[in-house]
Amino acid sequence: MLGSKINKFKADQGGNVAMMFAGCSLMLLGGLALAVDGSRAYNTKSALSDMADAASLAGAYVAMTDKANREQVVKSALDEHSTNLPENQVIGQPSIIFNDAAQELTVRLSSDVSTTFGKVLGKDKFIVESESVTSYAIEDVQPVSLALVVDVSGSMSWASEDGQIKIDSLRDAANIMFDAIENAAPRRDILLTKVRSGMTAYNTEIRPEYTVNMAYGWDHVRSEVGRLFAEGGTSSTDAFAAGYNMLRDDPHKPENLRQFIVFMTDGANNDLADNGLTEALCTQAKLDEIEIYSVAFEAPAEGKQMLLTCASADDGTKKNEKCETDEDDDDRDGRDDDAADDDGDGRKKCEKDKRKYYFDAENAKEFEAAFKKIGEEIGNLNTRIIR
Repeated sequence: MLGSKINKFKADQGGNVAMMFAGCSLMLLGGLALAVDGSRAYNTKSALSDMADAASLAGAYVAMTDKANREQVVKSALDEHSTNLPENQVIGQPSIIFNDAAQELTVRLSSDVSTTFGKVLGKDKFIVESESVTSYAIEDVQPVSLALVVDVSGSMSWASEDGQIKIDSLRDAANIMFDAIENAAPRRDILLTKVRSGMTAYNTEIRPEYTVNMAYGWDHVRSEVGRLFAEGGTSSTDAFAAGYNMLRDDPHKPENLRQFIVFMTDGANNDLADNGLTEALCTQAKLDEIEIYSVAFEAPAEGKQMLLTCASADDGTKKNEKCETDEDDDDRDGRDDDAADDDGDGRKKCEKDKRKYYFDAENAKEFEAAFKKIGEEIGNLNTRIIR
């Protein structure tokens, strides 16, 4: 009798252990499903938010001046940014609502995210949604000051990869940028009282004959850009300092001012000391709330590194992070400061952190597109995401 009770007890205990094991396995599987499928849903949600924000900004940008085509502009922006979606993810039919009474654009997106482990628990998919509301009510234009710091060294007289003479592309790019800024406001007369611009140019030294002091509007800069001539070597320090001083010392600074430097080169400084000196000026400019766009035009690694370091960070970080290129990760004194950067990861992270402010143009078409993007970004200061 006692033996049979013992055997029954063992059987019961064995069953309990099996049930506990099954329960724990189910919990572990549920946790794994949540981690893996939840991560996929989060990545999709993040990509949808970026798409909705970009599309609503693009639509709001044209909403007041081009009602016939503004919805198509939103759809085109969604198509352009859909490449950022995680693999195999697609969005459903977007909701695009222009509320002209409130002067707001609402873009809503959704996506079905198929599960991997969740299927075991009876969950085949997540529905992920995102919404962006952007105001296009422009009662006034935000004051902007803009200084161009441009390279007119001898290599700018060479042909680019797509056959354009580089100095000609610079002239075209500057005009494209100003066109984009101008197109941002319904009334040019208001814009002319809010935007101040100037320019410095450099080769072996600053070129005073191309210096354009800060003044309202941009036609005075357009005129001087047309006269630029390429010759000589490369030394960026003095010209960048002059552009920085133009903005810092401008006596006509209104409240709520945004200040920008557009800094470009197609080469590298002949004296390596200029790299550190220019980067130090970039640091100080950013501490003084000046935002720096930098554009490399078929530039070598050394020039790219300086421009990438100088560019502002998307998150508003003011300090200069040393940004190495994957073509040359060693520090300028020959030491490798971070072995982890040998595969270019440091440069890639830096480019990602500064993707709004740093452009690496490999031909004239990309160079001009970069200047257009800069003009659009500055123009978009008058549209804002509400939520």
